[in-house]
Amino acid sequence: MLLVCTGPDSFRALRKAQELERAYREKHDPSGLSIERLTVTAKSVETIAERVGAMGLFAQRRCLRATGLVASWKRSDWERAGKLFQRDPEQSIVISVEEELAPEAERAITAWERSRVYRHPILAGADFQKFAGQLAQEQDVAFDVGLQKFAQQLEGDSWAFWNALPRWKATKTLPDLASPDVSPFLKSDEALLGSDVVAVTAFSEDEDLLPLLLQQARQGLRVVAQQPDPRMPSFAQKKWQRLPPERQARLLARVQRAIEATVAQRMGAADASAFALLMRDGA
Repeated sequence: MLLVCTGPDSFRALRKAQELERAYREKHDPSGLSIERLTVTAKSVETIAERVGAMGLFAQRRCLRATGLVASWKRSDWERAGKLFQRDPEQSIVISVEEELAPEAERAITAWERSRVYRHPILAGADFQKFAGQLAQEQDVAFDVGLQKFAQQLEGDSWAFWNALPRWKATKTLPDLASPDVSPFLKSDEALLGSDVVAVTAFSEDEDLLPLLLQQARQGLRVVAQQPDPRMPSFAQKKWQRLPPERQARLLARVQRAIEATVAQRMGAADASAFALLMRDGA
């Protein structure tokens, strides 16, 4: 069976994949010897067939974990995957985390016996407050007024809330979001679309917003290229569609610098101050 965890809330999608793997381990293989991480390649479906066909001497089932598996499939891969998962719905469990999943792909997967798609939309309002409270409880942190207000400011950003919990637990302080009505999503927009260097103040040096910024940029560039994600809210699509050509060109330049800053950070050659470079058009 194929179990796909997807949606714009990538934090909850990843947690669901981890939950499914734990359930498999508890039910079928406490040792974890039959659980394997699958590297996605152009021959991933063939690899799955090989691994399923090579059951261990003491393992009745096999669990494969992957990221971006479905996104890598071509038409011929879909045909072969359909035959594989329909023939062997019980013995093999493949769990994949997908950034995006088209509706037709979801229909195809759910038509296979025992296969399923778990979607994770961005939570808002009371739903996000409830989820944030659960995350706090998992870390033995009281979900008091300070954390509740912080969750409200984040507007559904599960990653930001999760990353802030250790700091709150240790110091009772939280990242400064500049003002109650400025969320990381709005800051990301300001960095991508702002017209002058004043927007640098949208970022504080103790925040790492580059992953979110790149996610927002990818969505925006798809709209500019007239290939928007169908699950992207219509109001957000209209915002990007109204960009004049000169702002589109500035957006492309800033995205390029964002990628460069990300690489530099991961190599230890830059810190959060690299955000300032994103705002200096022509830098």
